Amino acid sequence: MFLIAASQVDAVRDALPVLAQVAGAYVAYLVAAALLGAATGRAAGLSTSG
Repeated sequence: MFLIAASQVDAVRDALPVLAQVAGAYVAYLVAAALLGAATGRAAGLSTSG
């Protein structure tokens, strides 16, 4: 497993700008999903923690 991961280091390093954009979209999706889930739960009368 380590050898496979180590063989991809150069590919990941070359793709860092794209990975940064994808990571930003992923974080935005996580926040939106959490807010939508909380709003849907409250609208349905379910208790939410936090």
